[in-house]
Amino acid sequence: MSQPHCHSRGVNASHPKPGLPIRAVSQITGLSAHVLRVWERRYGAVQPTRTPGNRRLYSPHQVKRLQLLCRATHLGFAIGQVASLPAAELEGLVAEAGPIDGLLLDAREPHAFLSAAQRATQGLDPGDLAGVLGQAFGAIEVPAVLHGLVVPLLHWVGDRWEDGSLSIAHEHMASAIVRTFLGGLVTGSQPDSAAPCILMATPSGQLHELGTLLAAIAALQEGWRAVYFGPDLPAQQIADAAHRRKAHAVALGITYPSDDPRLPAELRRLRQGLPDATHLLVGGRAVTAYGRVLEEVGAQAPADLLEFTGRLAHISGGDPKAME
Repeated sequence: MSQPHCHSRGVNASHPKPGLPIRAVSQITGLSAHVLRVWERRYGAVQPTRTPGNRRLYSPHQVKRLQLLCRATHLGFAIGQVASLPAAELEGLVAEAGPIDGLLLDAREPHAFLSAAQRATQGLDPGDLAGVLGQAFGAIEVPAVLHGLVVPLLHWVGDRWEDGSLSIAHEHMASAIVRTFLGGLVTGSQPDSAAPCILMATPSGQLHELGTLLAAIAALQEGWRAVYFGPDLPAQQIADAAHRRKAHAVALGITYPSDDPRLPAELRRLRQGLPDATHLLVGGRAVTAYGRVLEEVGAQAPADLLEFTGRLAHISGGDPKAME
């Protein structure tokens, strides 16, 4: 039997509950959806839970096990030999192979991956960058990966694009890989319908969406349902969606430009269109340039993801109007 292709860098996995869908697991492990199903049915490698619609959802432990099994088959073991091994024995078997591409299998800190991600970006190697992110998301809890790897990487890419040491091709490649990973987390990790709802978007003229995707995942970590609409959305459409979804909050990302003369009017239209009880949160690198209008419309402007999640915790726990 031919061995399935797998990312040699991926070893462990940990993702926000309730789990990841098979498409995201396939992306992270490098195992095709067909192989994942075969390993489940024929070898009992893992037994994912099912949604009411019969979609598979994989827990962090299961994704970790699949990446270990993938690495074991890459080392020459048949899946039938290793599929039933206890977790400790399987991990020991894989660990005997030593470091993979300079990354230690037992790395648990984001900074252990940041330099590798930067090298992959400089080398314009999307496969390497995806491998680094896959292992980081596998080895470390999601909030730590966001704060310690993804955010610093994006800032590093942005700063070097601005000073000319990286090209627009570098920026686009890194953004595309990061967006794919973050999008998988958003779509595969939604809580149940009883959770408070927050809409995420960037307003008209704002095309940079990665910060907003990061905020969506941070909201998921706080137990919110994060409905992500993407970039460049007109105020009226955001307001209409807030009414239809009965959103408790709307969060916008404002990154660039910092001098758009149309944006203040858009923010005013949005506030006028939103229900009175809906909180408006606005973040991003260009927020300070629009401070006057944000104060006028009563928007909260958290300085970073940590403050953003703190505001959400306050809304859900300390403001009865927000949870009606």
